[in-house]
Amino acid sequence: MRPSRWLSILLIGTALCAMDMSDIYAQRGGGGGRGGGGRGGGGGGRADLSPQQRRQFAEYPWDAQKLLETNAQILNQMPAPIQMYILDQAKKWDDLFPVRHQQLELFFRKIVNTDRQEFNAVFGNILREFQALQGGRQGRQGQGVRGGGQGGRRGQGARGGGQGRQGQQRARGGGGRGGPSLNITDITPAQYAMLEHAFESFVLSDQGLPKGVIIIAITGSEPGSNIPAYLTYRGALFNNIDYGKKSRDWMTTVQTASPNAIKGKNLKVPSIFEYHNKAIEDKTHTRTLAFYQSGEKEIPPIVSKTKGYGTRYSPSAVNAPSLEKIAGTIEEQLGTAIKQGKSQRYIDRMVKPKLTPEALKLKKVIKDEAFGRLVSGVLMDSEESRKLGSAFIIEVTQKAMDAALPDIVFIEMKAGDVSTQTISQFHDTISAMARYGSGVTFALFDQPASQALIISPKIIGGQSLDGQSLENISATLARASSLMLDGATGTPVAEVRMR
Repeated sequence: MRPSRWLSILLIGTALCAMDMSDIYAQRGGGGGRGGGGRGGGGGGRADLSPQQRRQFAEYPWDAQKLLETNAQILNQMPAPIQMYILDQAKKWDDLFPVRHQQLELFFRKIVNTDRQEFNAVFGNILREFQALQGGRQGRQGQGVRGGGQGGRRGQGARGGGQGRQGQQRARGGGGRGGPSLNITDITPAQYAMLEHAFESFVLSDQGLPKGVIIIAITGSEPGSNIPAYLTYRGALFNNIDYGKKSRDWMTTVQTASPNAIKGKNLKVPSIFEYHNKAIEDKTHTRTLAFYQSGEKEIPPIVSKTKGYGTRYSPSAVNAPSLEKIAGTIEEQLGTAIKQGKSQRYIDRMVKPKLTPEALKLKKVIKDEAFGRLVSGVLMDSEESRKLGSAFIIEVTQKAMDAALPDIVFIEMKAGDVSTQTISQFHDTISAMARYGSGVTFALFDQPASQALIISPKIIGGQSLDGQSLENISATLARASSLMLDGATGTPVAEVRMR
């Protein structure tokens, strides 16, 4: 029988103590309690998590505030790194996609029924990492704190060894009984990624998300294959495919498993996006995403007029040329600040915050607010992204996959702007994500090489086939990834061996 809510929390605390992790329980907050919010983008500030002082969460977005207030006592039991991550995410609530909201809510429902062994299996290693981090920081600060001189300077009036440490904690806003404070600024991006991976691993199994389908379409006529050789041994490689000349037509065939599937500005039959979104009844559109390097006239129509389908179930899609004006505005504003000799700190704090999706009129291109903020953020990240080439497509896709955890992603890049190294790095990055891992279905459609590759847990690797039609290859992809394409004319290739 599963432990009750409070017994379970007690077991978690007991488990952590057994691993000698008492130092990772940070005592933070203006009132001496644990938690955080505010400084460092949301998770590194000070907060008292006691239920009696719940106004502590007033600075958070309303829905996040309600979630934190309801679960304040549970959050108070969590080790400092987990508190920090939850509060950091809650601070960004309005920028999070619905699937991330669901994860935070699910964590609180699941943690009270989690026993010691399960908790340690997921979080044990990352908590040891943070314990080492805390220990190293204490060691670097130790002499001055214990000697009183440094403690007095850093802690504002501390006396002697123990008092020096307490004074230092107060100076950092971390007085209390559980050890030194932990700030978001104390950890590296790699450590934060480890923490996020552990958090996702904990909730993903209960979230019910499919493993995911990633499709890359490489368009153009430049000679040579863009498919990394080592990947060809992991799935089914199709050779000598007749793609035709128009990328718009064959990408539509891939998305519908039907030839000649365009009728005016619409599709004749539903796409894999429409079938999937209808099956899950998802109204947010961000469970399916499409990114194109080509312009609107060169990419597939976004919806069909089939009864019962259409815009309601379409993907969130963006094509790079539609962002040219926005990218230009960002380049101009950032370039002007640089020419004026403004520091990067000034640019980050004063210039970028003014370049909101509203100011950039991004909603004309992207309706979803969280998606729009993500895209504008990528455009502000680097000059290379603002060129709207493959670097932008890869960057915005990876950021969106990390933020929205989509079920289906379709990516188009031009052959002259991509390489086998680009594809290899993208594949390996996605495979390392907790959301996808080895269970993801990964498909490459390479027009210049007249090839296609499907890698899936259901497909036996090392296969090579010739002369198959695109609609049948697409139907094979749908079968391997458990996607429904009831109205498609293509049929799975019988020669492909599946598990």
